[in-house]
Amino acid sequence: MPLMSSELFDALVEAGASDEKARKAAEAAAAYESRFGRIENDITIIKSGIQWLQVLLGIHMTMTMLILGKLFIFTGKP
Repeated sequence: MPLMSSELFDALVEAGASDEKARKAAEAAAAYESRFGRIENDITIIKSGIQWLQVLLGIHMTMTMLILGKLFIFTGKP
């Protein structure tokens, strides 16, 4: 049997729904909650990947500026 929200199940039964319908609704709600948890985990992974890209881009830009500085400033030629 899939996981279900016991609080939702109890509330639906108290509101007058049959046990079977309340169980199915609680299982469906728990499935959505699980899905949102997986999506949140995926977003966290993507954010960490973006942070690495920002670090690498900063290193790349620094190296580019150093190379351009070496070419144009330290050579003394315009």
